[in-house]
Amino acid sequence: MPALQVRDLPQETYDRLAESARREHRSLAQQTAHIIEWYLNHDGQHFHDVPRSVYAPTVDTPEEIAARKERRRLVLARIDEMGPMLVSDDMPDVVELIREGREERDARFGL
Repeated sequence: MPALQVRDLPQETYDRLAESARREHRSLAQQTAHIIEWYLNHDGQHFHDVPRSVYAPTVDTPEEIAARKERRRLVLARIDEMGPMLVSDDMPDVVELIREGREERDARFGL
């Protein structure tokens, strides 16, 4: 696959691209390719027509960050309340399940 190197990219542009990639759960290379592909698939429309999340991610406000942390805290508290999951005697052995799965796979594919 061809590679592309961009020289003299302004730091602000790089930072915005990196933040966009982080928010979209992509690498820098994946996000760059995504933006270029989107642009080319839309017949070169001007960027004012591009969804903002593609090229200029929004920044979470302190309130949004605090709300997300509080939701996470509540979820973790509920998990703590549940306590450890106990293994009972009637649960299948994990090793045995894996062995059976491998045997089924090998039989299915003639291995």
